[in-house]
Formats: sequence, C-alpha cells, structure tokens
Amino acid sequence: MHLYFHIPFCKTKCAYCAFYSCTETKLIDSFVDALCYEILLRKNELDQNEIIQTIYFGGGTPSLLSQHHFLQIFNTIKSICDISKCKEITIEVNPDDISAEYAKMLHSLPFNRISIGIQSTNNERLSFIQRRHDSQQAFDAVKQLQTNGFSNISLDLIFGFPNQTILELQNDLNSLIALQPTHISTYNLTFEGETPLVEKLKNKEIHELDENTSIQMYKTIINTLNQHGYLQYEVSNFAKKGKESIHNSCYWTQKPYIGYGPAAHSYDGKNIRRWNLSDLKKYIQSFENQTNIPFDTENLSQTDLANELLMTRLRTKKGLNIKDLASKTTEKELEKIEQKLLKFILSDDIKKQNQNYKLTKKGFLRTDYIISELFL
Repeated sequence: MHLYFHIPFCKTKCAYCAFYSCTETKLIDSFVDALCYEILLRKNELDQNEIIQTIYFGGGTPSLLSQHHFLQIFNTIKSICDISKCKEITIEVNPDDISAEYAKMLHSLPFNRISIGIQSTNNERLSFIQRRHDSQQAFDAVKQLQTNGFSNISLDLIFGFPNQTILELQNDLNSLIALQPTHISTYNLTFEGETPLVEKLKNKEIHELDENTSIQMYKTIINTLNQHGYLQYEVSNFAKKGKESIHNSCYWTQKPYIGYGPAAHSYDGKNIRRWNLSDLKKYIQSFENQTNIPFDTENLSQTDLANELLMTRLRTKKGLNIKDLASKTTEKELEKIEQKLLKFILSDDIKKQNQNYKLTKKGFLRTDYIISELFL
C-alpha cells in the first residue's frame, strides 16, 4: 500500500499551477487536526498486516508545516499501521523554506527523499511564473539538505517558456546536474485551468513556444541527462540507477494507494477511484462536526481500466505487456488495439520485445498523440 498526503497551502500561488491549494496558512493547525482525523476515520482501509511501501507529502507546499505538525501526522499514522519497512518517504519542498535548521529538522523525521521545486535557474523565468525563490536560494537549499544528511534528492525543472532558447535550457540542465541530484523531473510548461498564465495567453500578452522548438528541447533534455547517467524511466522522469521514484511508479502500475487531505485521490487497485472534495473549509468542518470527510467515487469500467493501462504503461520505459491488457478487453477490442500498435511499429514510434510494446525515442516525442489513438 502507498499513502499520499495533500498539503493544500502555499504562501502565494504560482502563475502556472492548477493544483488545488490556498493561501490561508492560518488554517494549518486546524487542517493537520482534520488530516489526523481522516487517517483514523479511514483506518479500516488499511490491512494491519499490510506493509506500507511509500509515503508521499505533496501539495501545495508541505514545507510550510512545522516539526510539531509532522510529528502529529506521523504519530497518527503509526497508531494504525507499521511504517518501519517503508522504502520511501518523500516530502516536496520549496527552496525558500529550507534553512539549515529546517533541513536538520526534516532529517530528524522519517523522511528519506526530498523533491525540490526548482523549476528554473533563470531569475527572470522564476519571476514570470511567480515563484517565491531565486536561483541562489534553490542552490543553497539543495546544499543545505545534502549537508544535513539527505542523499536522495529529486529536482523539478520546467521548460518551454515563451521565447525560451535551447541554450537557456542547456544552462538550466547544466546547473541542475552540477548539484548532483539522484532524480530529475522535467515538465513542459502547460496552460490549463484558471491561472494567470492562461489569462495572459487569452489576452495575447504571451505566446506558446512553437512545437518544433519544444521537440528540440525535449531531445536536448533526454540526451543531456542520459550523458550524465540519468536514465529516462518515464516520459518526464530521469533517475540515477536504482533511484527511480517508487511512489510515483505505483500510479503508473495501478497499485493501490490512499490519498488524505482535500482533493486527494485514492485507488483500490481494482476498479474504485475515490477523491476528497477540493474544499479545505468543508474538510476542516468535518473534523469539527465529527462527520465523514466529503468525497466522491467512481466505479471504473473495463474500458476505463484498459485506457488507463494504455496511458500509464506506455509512458514508462518498461512499456505495455499485452497480457495485462488482455484481461481488461474483449478479443475484438484487443485485436483492434494490436492493429493500431502495428501501425506505430511500422512508423518506428513503437517497438515490440516479446509481449512488451515500448515507445521508441521518436515515439516519446508524440506520447500523447499515440496514446489517444490507441484508446478504446
């Protein structure tokens, strides 16, 4: 089993972010009380003999929580399950939150992996997306964490800014590699949701980077990171050998997980998906009134499960095993998918190894298109 905790607070909202978060940090104490209430309320979803393999604190900005908050959460988790054999316990942090004291505090807790949202090493780009830190704060944060005992560190990088050049991207990559992280995640800047960047795009204040340049940037990322020993194991993720994200891999392989906090998703590993409502105040009120946490569920059909399998497995280097898909489709549907797969093999977008279908380097450049074409 894998556990995810959504910490929905930010000091300020980034211009590109469409994830659920709020800036009412005065509610953190009440939120942590409600979070611990939810953990206890849902304890029957955890088998007492089941090993918790990973725990992930995402957000939002989990690094806005104090030692007291983390101890309260971990003590509550430990009261209902054993986390002593947990392979990976990750926290996402913002660079401007990391002081020597805070890094030392995190190391005193069960965390053994850090994910840092650097996003860019260019101060103008950081200002454009309304990040609170500058490049020097990002470099200092990584060094503080390394000095205080963390060796498993992942860095996030955004590319595809309006008017960004290949040279600028190369400088970003070189700067991140010099910090010697074990893992790097790269994301093409997207314009979605009701965000300031979407408004600027609508008002034609900015323009999306052209597709050819985006493709060249992605190739640059793959080649540069591969040359420095970072193996691409998923469309957006690169890691030193043995340092792949165990938690994120659970999502791509349909493993069961439980999500706590407003907007957090859960999956039973079979066909039930559940998500808490994206409403912090209602979440806290549930604790205060001792009522159920408000949530919705979806019963996934076989078609849903097949499409999800196509989408997640083909995004990874391991690829799609056709036997896994066969259990979720009719013979006719499977035959239809195999015909489409053959088309992409002939166009050199997909290669077949035994029963596994994998995207080629060329295919990785068209991942979304290929997967959408394969959907039932």
